[in-house]
Amino acid sequence: MSVTFKLNYSIFNPSGGFDSAQPPASTAENPELTLNDTGVYQITLVAFNDLGCSDTTVQTVHVLEQLQVVIPNVFTPNNDGVNDWFGITSNVEANASIVILNRWGNVVFEKEFVTTPNVFEPLWDGTSAGSSSSGVAADGVYFYRVKVGEEDPKAIVFSGFVSLRR
Repeated sequence: MSVTFKLNYSIFNPSGGFDSAQPPASTAENPELTLNDTGVYQITLVAFNDLGCSDTTVQTVHVLEQLQVVIPNVFTPNNDGVNDWFGITSNVEANASIVILNRWGNVVFEKEFVTTPNVFEPLWDGTSAGSSSSGVAADGVYFYRVKVGEEDPKAIVFSGFVSLRR
């Protein structure tokens, strides 16, 4: 993550006060700070005018692990034990939801769940309501929408198509 300021700045290191090594205070017109590690940082911005007067502001920056989600584009729910479920794999734990629509825009499956890091989450078994006691969904292409994260402004939405083949 790169943070760019229009004025002078320094970085506060929560474990040891002001850290002149990451990077030292700058007098550049547009200094840039790169935060390579996840964590919470307090960025202190100090602005000076031509008379030497200063003003200071502090902002907290949260650097999170980059979300990675793997979503297959085909599955084969024929009970052979291979690719029988449509689901996702994520590298983080997060609240999530999924909606699957047929070609007419009707909801055939929806679910709220919590992702487990690096574990395949089996979600849809190819039935019209997501359970084996319901009707079987026809072979074809379905639209999915996966939302990862609770808060709408910060949630990440993945959408696309999945082919169901028996």
